[in-house]
Amino acid sequence: MNHNKDNIIVPVPIRVNQIGTSESIFSQLSVELMAAKDENLCLSRELAQEKLKNQQLETFLRSLVGPSKAIPRTESSISLASTVSSVNDTAYYVGAYTQEVRKQKILKYKEKIKAHRQKVHVSRDFIGRSSIAKQKMRIKGKFVKSPVQV
Repeated sequence: MNHNKDNIIVPVPIRVNQIGTSESIFSQLSVELMAAKDENLCLSRELAQEKLKNQQLETFLRSLVGPSKAIPRTESSISLASTVSSVNDTAYYVGAYTQEVRKQKILKYKEKIKAHRQKVHVSRDFIGRSSIAKQKMRIKGKFVKSPVQV
């Protein structure tokens, strides 16, 4: 380390040509220190958010793969691609289906909905306005105030 009188070593960079009184140095140092703290705080928050996103993604991938097929940790992208392709199942398909497969899936869904609707009974007998509406006089399906003489 060089110990010349001309070189002043300061932990925070200061413009030497603008040095005036000691108060201005301290105020400038405090401003620079606060700016550095704010930047450090922002960077640490971003790092924490990225770690959380990474953890959520890993949890999601584990839930897709299941406990029996774990994705091994790899260093290179080529080996990662080979392990992901070996883990893939037909249950988790990404992309467009053929027309036949799509029709089968739609029919299966419609049967499932039909079975659910048969199990669940929705009552159409409402108390209140519907019972009053049933008692009102109508002509051709429309409500009338008083019977019309024809």
